[in-house]
Amino acid sequence: TLAHLEEGDLFGEISLIIGTPRTATVKSTQETRLMRLKRQDFAQIMTNHPEIFDIAKSYVEKRAEDTIGVIMRSGSEAGLV
Repeated sequence: TLAHLEEGDLFGEISLIIGTPRTATVKSTQETRLMRLKRQDFAQIMTNHPEIFDIAKSYVEKRAEDTIGVIMRSGSEAGLV
């Protein structure tokens, strides 16, 4: 498990920003409502509102740091690091 998301959190932003395939699978443990944003719509929003790109980029950086931390702790616990 890389993260536990809460109401209002987002996922899939790495794929949208970097343009790579998704990096994780998301599973919901309860009834969930999702909003899907297509890549072309995301690109249009970024063009019209570049400040949102900065926010999304910060989110990606934080998510990457958190993921690295989870992996390092997991490897340490398994005696791999």
